[in-house]
Amino acid sequence: MPTTYETGHAKNVANFEAMMTAIATYGTNYNPSMPAIKLAALQAQLSAVRQTVDQVNTALGNHGNAVAQRNLGYEPLRQLSSRIISALKATRAPQQLVDNAMSNHRKLTGIRASKKLGEEERAALKTVGKEVKQVSASHQSYDSILDTFDKQIKLLASIAQYQPNETDLKITTLETLFTALQTKNIAVWTAKTALDKARMARNKVMYVAETGVIAISQDVKNYVKSLFGPSSEQYKHLAALEFNYIKS
Repeated sequence: MPTTYETGHAKNVANFEAMMTAIATYGTNYNPSMPAIKLAALQAQLSAVRQTVDQVNTALGNHGNAVAQRNLGYEPLRQLSSRIISALKATRAPQQLVDNAMSNHRKLTGIRASKKLGEEERAALKTVGKEVKQVSASHQSYDSILDTFDKQIKLLASIAQYQPNETDLKITTLETLFTALQTKNIAVWTAKTALDKARMARNKVMYVAETGVIAISQDVKNYVKSLFGPSSEQYKHLAALEFNYIKS
């Protein structure tokens, strides 16, 4: 679903199109001296704006698809991590190694190693001179999750006792999964870069000072005001068309 600010850009384009439609009805009366607001120049700018908006919409779709594919790829990781821990425990591997694997598991799943203290508990400790700083248990950005998963795989590979018969728990399978998830991360960043580039191109045509749609539209309104007068229907119609600068 388009975000509010994307809808705002579309509204600016729609109003610019409405302005072109109105200007076309003025016939030869519309004859400004400023080249940038002559009808041919305005039509060329409208064409450029439409093209950049289309490119943004395409990039938005590609980015949304990449994000969805990444989400689907990461979704089974929680359950898989729990199964890995259970498989490791079943081998009776050294407790220190199991503890290390559990630490990675908590980071992968967002589980705290210790209970998060409430406000009253922290306040009570503070009164006796104990300042408690608790680190967020989230660690859930995709890059962070992938890094932790990589560490977990390397740890498991170093544990001689970890030799599962289940294909999806084997080191080689986990390494393949890591590569697949890494590829999905890269796809999202690639799509985001393309989206940012498309937005910058659109914003240049729409909002740059003096030559963008916002500035040009105001010049057109001023000319029509001088041509037909401030009380004219022509000017009132154009004045009602709102153009908003949108930061995005």
